[in-house]
Amino acid sequence: MALSGMGIGVVNPVTAMEYAQRGLTIRPLSLDVSFAGVLVLLPGQPLSGLALRVLQLMRIQLAEDQKALANLLKPRAKD
Repeated sequence: MALSGMGIGVVNPVTAMEYAQRGLTIRPLSLDVSFAGVLVLLPGQPLSGLALRVLQLMRIQLAEDQKALANLLKPRAKD
């Protein structure tokens, strides 16, 4: 709805970043809002090599997304 100009949304900024390429305006709030992701694993079960690699790639992608988001939210110089 926010993308179509019908309102606003408070969402995880990494998720919102995907819509910025489609024209969504992203603005930071004046207060901090925490977002968390949860990974549920079976206790006592070691992760396979493939699972460990997927987690590594997820961490790399998140770091890249956080850098891109920081760049997107940088104050722009006025013309």
